Amino acid sequence: MIEAAKILTHLSGSPNKNDKFLLAVQREVTRARKLHPSNKHLLAALFEEVGEAAQALVDHDVGKATPEDIYKELVQAAAMCLRVAIDTDPIFSYRGLGD
Repeated sequence: MIEAAKILTHLSGSPNKNDKFLLAVQREVTRARKLHPSNKHLLAALFEEVGEAAQALVDHDVGKATPEDIYKELVQAAAMCLRVAIDTDPIFSYRGLGD
């Protein structure tokens, strides 16, 4: 993970908000793959994460969630998007774009 941060810093001079978000997504993908190594039902997990992000946005508007809560849920949703795109879900015929 440190290597990815070094690469982003080298490319852009210093990590910007986009870089930091993408690094957070990569960390979450790594964590999620360890916690849930199976790629079965990834699409369902993606929708769950998107729903949690939406709920955090609604909760924030009524004082029940912080901006950090929203960010965390959006990172998790983005991580699941990456897993669906790269790891693919064996329930569906899509197998990614190749190398």
